[in-house]
Amino acid sequence: MRLFKKILANLLLAVNSLMIIYQGVLLGDVIDTLYHLEASQLKQELILMALSIGIGAVSGIGAWNIIHDLTGVKMKRLKLAIFHFDLRADEKPELTDYNTNLDMIYSKNMAANWNMMSVLYLMIFAIIAMCRINVIMMIIGIIVSMLPLCVPKFAGEFVKRAVTSFAKENQRYQEYVSEHLNGKEEIKQYQVTKKVEEEHEEMATSVEDSRKKAKRISSATNIVSSMLASLSFFLIILCGGILAINGLITAGNVIT
Repeated sequence: MRLFKKILANLLLAVNSLMIIYQGVLLGDVIDTLYHLEASQLKQELILMALSIGIGAVSGIGAWNIIHDLTGVKMKRLKLAIFHFDLRADEKPELTDYNTNLDMIYSKNMAANWNMMSVLYLMIFAIIAMCRINVIMMIIGIIVSMLPLCVPKFAGEFVKRAVTSFAKENQRYQEYVSEHLNGKEEIKQYQVTKKVEEEHEEMATSVEDSRKKAKRISSATNIVSSMLASLSFFLIILCGGILAINGLITAGNVIT
């Protein structure tokens, strides 16, 4: 049953990717049709586009519903295994293993694998579609489409370290606050309130510094990814425009 779900999820992802690329191809055809003012052809292309949007939506929702079922079972097994180990271990368990660390495992190893499959299917169908248009545009398209993917690849480890560091600092801070507030009567009795407040200030500063570092790295990664995506769009328009001016492709092909 699990194997069947994996095959079905991959099939639906492939259909979803195919429909996305097909919509891009149809958009280019629509541009050319509008340029030539061909009403009957335009009507046919718009009907096909509407069908592709519907099929893409249904297949995408179906694929990710199955994927969430599959990854949910994996996450449950992982939680049970960690709890089984911590329950029998002599060492104090890491509470981050049950929230932040598990979320990172899900994002990096489970969801990321399926996202990569979706991107792979998109790339395959995009290459086929671009071959239909122009081989030069295919090569340019492949190169520039990989630019935004470079940032997560190289910055992922820095983001992971920063988030992990913040999670540990935050857990240590919460444990400190809980311990000292529960024992505040003893703190008052021994008259060490000022010392505890100074320690708390140092820990709070450390936590917020760690939070700022994680947020800054994450923000920088998102901004650079967005910038590279814009650069990719610019390069495709530039190269496609040169080819269109020289009569090698149409304006609709550039949009595609």
